[in-house]
Amino acid sequence: MDTIKQYYLKLYKEGKTYTLLQLFYSFATLASLMVCGIIALINQSLGITLLFVPCGAAAILGINALAWSILKTFLDGLTAKNANKK
Repeated sequence: MDTIKQYYLKLYKEGKTYTLLQLFYSFATLASLMVCGIIALINQSLGITLLFVPCGAAAILGINALAWSILKTFLDGLTAKNANKK
């Protein structure tokens, strides 16, 4: 547990907030999927209805990853052009 905390602190200190955000969405998706599975064991219709939450979190994770990769590619291209001009 201590190594996980150190890893998060290292990411935070390095300014990798995108990676922390993606990890949060991943853990939220997995945790809500497990909760929905347990609820589905007790009440199947309620568990399946609540399954939309992890599906939504997974969709947000995918869209967020795509948007950040496009933005990062665009910004890297701009900084490369500015470096060549100098």
